[in-house]
Amino acid sequence: MLAASLDQVWIRYRPPRRSQSGPRHWTWALSDVTLSVDEGEWLGVIGGNGSGKTTLLRTIVGVYQPTKGHVHRPGRAMSVIDLAPGMARELSGHEYLRMSAAVLGVRPGELRSRRERILDLAGLPDAALDQPVYAYSAGMMLRLMLALAISCEPAVLAVDEVLAVADLAFRDRSLALMAELCRNGTAVVMASHDLEVMANHPDRVAVFDRGNLVVVASPEEAIASYSASSGAASGTSAGTEATHSGSASQ
Repeated sequence: MLAASLDQVWIRYRPPRRSQSGPRHWTWALSDVTLSVDEGEWLGVIGGNGSGKTTLLRTIVGVYQPTKGHVHRPGRAMSVIDLAPGMARELSGHEYLRMSAAVLGVRPGELRSRRERILDLAGLPDAALDQPVYAYSAGMMLRLMLALAISCEPAVLAVDEVLAVADLAFRDRSLALMAELCRNGTAVVMASHDLEVMANHPDRVAVFDRGNLVVVASPEEAIASYSASSGAASGTSAGTEATHSGSASQ
């Protein structure tokens, strides 16, 4: 059964103004993307910077609404994408956890019932929640937010490149917990630049390039496709630089 699907989805945005002069042009962050993930499936997402990975995750969980196309998401979707506390940096860990839970659609009673489970998953003492979150390391923030999402056993869990800030032990534990979620029916959609993780954990991997879905295939096939296209792009860039260098020296 489908956990989430995108049908011919387009997402348009206007980049921030780099200077006061000149117009800001709209650009497509996702272009005609059709993609689905089944219950209990682990879908990896790879691509270069600006390829649309984070936009895809935010669209799957409902943070972004399509400019065109449709998203089907019958169950609860949760995400661990942005770890920065932003304007909430003065809040204590307790307050930040309550605020984050509310944003993710977790009711106060549900949060209270899951509190011990969250702290256990995060590997944090209760006293850590008394501290203001501006004192948290990126790793501590990751532990708290990922533990909150995992403890709620959502229908879809979207995880961005956040595991890069985790220590090796917590990263491995997180991957094991996500695998357990999949066995229990949760669909995991994870974007990462770590090709070793992408090769060993997802059932399928989607490759994105400049907002376009290039291929969805087995991890081995998808990584080979991505590596080949990245190598070709690097070769083209290197060749262009060599040509420019040669022209300049003549």
